[in-house]
Amino acid sequence: ARHALRLELGAFVGFSGLRLAGGAAKRRPANVHEPRCVMSLEVDPLHVCIARHMLNLGERAWLAEVRCGQARDLIPRIMDDAGKFSLELVFMDHRGT
Repeated sequence: ARHALRLELGAFVGFSGLRLAGGAAKRRPANVHEPRCVMSLEVDPLHVCIARHMLNLGERAWLAEVRCGQARDLIPRIMDDAGKFSLELVFMDHRGT
């Protein structure tokens, strides 16, 4: 499996996700239709909305996705979708709740 997914735990307002997506954008052109390469997980629905808006403003929504929920619930689903060995980077910036 190709290591292509950058996982962020704790999106807050989306700045870190925007930076992670910016680094990924340098590696592939915008016309390549591959799955998103940055996945941010956030517990607070308000922060999810703000982070998604930040990605839209930064024109990186085609590279990144923000999901709402607990990491312990979402990570198994992401691993099923993306593959067990698909993680390139895990950035842990959350409270641990």
